[in-house]
Parts: sequence; C-alpha cells; structure tokens
Amino acid sequence: MARRRYLASFFLLAMGLSLAAQTLLPPPDPPDASVGRQRREVGRLFVVQRMRETLGLSDAQTLKVMDSLKAMEDLRAAHQATLRTMGRTLEAHAVDPGTPEKVLLEDVALFRSEQDRFESALKAEEGRLMEALAPRQQVQFLLLRRQLLDRMADRGPGAPRKGRGGGPEIP
Repeated sequence: MARRRYLASFFLLAMGLSLAAQTLLPPPDPPDASVGRQRREVGRLFVVQRMRETLGLSDAQTLKVMDSLKAMEDLRAAHQATLRTMGRTLEAHAVDPGTPEKVLLEDVALFRSEQDRFESALKAEEGRLMEALAPRQQVQFLLLRRQLLDRMADRGPGAPRKGRGGGPEIP
C-alpha cells in the first residue's frame, strides 16, 4: 500500500511540468488527445503554483523543481508506453495455451524489472527535486504531497471533482 502511495505521489508530482517545455511545439494531437493534454497542463500548473506558494520557492528553485517534475512526467509517459507494449505481449502469451511456462516466467521477470527500473528512476528524480529544497521546504513538500494524495484518495479513482460539473452530489 505504501509503495502504491509512493508511486501515486510521483505521478501527481510528475504532472507539474516545466513552463519552459511549453514553448516547444508538440506534434499535433488528435482532437480527443488535445483535451487530455490541456487538462494535464492545467493540473501541472496548479501543482507548481501550489508548491511555489506553500513552500515559498524562489524563482531558481521553482525552475529546478519544474525540471524535476517534467523529468518525472517524461519517465511516467515512457513507462506507460512500455507497459502498453508489454501488456499486449503478456495478453497474447496468457491466452495462448501453447505458451511455455518458461516464456511466461520471462514475461513476469521483464515486467517486474520494468517496474523496478521505473521506481528507481523516480526515486532518483525525487532526490534531485529534494536537493533543490531547503530542509524546511523538504518537510513542507512531503506534507503537501500527502495532503494532495489524501484528497485524491477521498475522491476515489475516476470520481468527479466537487464543484467542477460532476453532477449533483449524493450524500
């Protein structure tokens, strides 16, 4: 459970991308993807602004933190792409009764290796983020992360946000 919470915190933090990266022209997205990209960008900006206000980040610190958050987002995106590819292979092997157990075990080992690689890379990037912060800011960062994760957990996965067009609240 703690491991999932730890990963979820990185996913949340990875949303805060660098403003400098916004100046790059991304390839055109299909119409549906552009809506998701806009939502992620708004979410990232919210996280960055919240961190800046709560932690009292200087401009230099903000840039370093934003770079780390962008790196985390890039790691997450690459990891998800890898998992999608692995998922297709795993599914094909799982439904094929002729797949030898040795191949299935190799698939599992590859999957776990990818998970470990991703978690290690996230921890390293978090270390770089923490290095940009003073000790008091590090504590404030950990508390803010916990607060944001608790809010996400209270809503549950896929739950509409209150006050954002999610329909009537049912007590």
